[in-house]
Amino acid sequence: MARTYIERDKFDQASRLIDRLKGDPKIFSEIKRDLAPVEADFYLKQKKYAQAIAPLERAISLTKDKTNKARYAYIVAQLHQKLGQGESAYAYFEKANKYSRDYEMRFSSRLNMETNAWLNGKATAKETIAQLNRMLKNDKNEEYQDQIHYALAGIYLKTDQTKEALSLIHISEPTRRT
Repeated sequence: MARTYIERDKFDQASRLIDRLKGDPKIFSEIKRDLAPVEADFYLKQKKYAQAIAPLERAISLTKDKTNKARYAYIVAQLHQKLGQGESAYAYFEKANKYSRDYEMRFSSRLNMETNAWLNGKATAKETIAQLNRMLKNDKNEEYQDQIHYALAGIYLKTDQTKEALSLIHISEPTRRT
């Protein structure tokens, strides 16, 4: 019912129902487990990103499904990143990487960890560029090279290496057939 209220932008009714369920000591464990991501969605739909983090953290701890743990951790990482909390973002990308069995999720988490490490001062631009270049050489990442080039270009631009950035953007540009 709360999901329906949220989808219909009836946030007052959704809030009352979520609060009532959260306050019910007799709530079934399945409902409690499912309520956390619904509450997070409630905040996300209203662009209350900071408030969505706690329910997602609760969802991570309540679910046994590693795929869902990875998804929730990845979303928390993105929220921390959006809020400018790079160290927390790094930690949650690391958790998403650890929980996930899906290569695409692991790749994306790793890419974000590398860029966050540089942005937070855990790694230098040179170290991050070297790590991203290693990722480029990995055959498993062949279909994701455009994302790696984009990340590299961003670092080059922020470190006033415009030529290098432009060469990467040109490499990543799709070829057109005439």
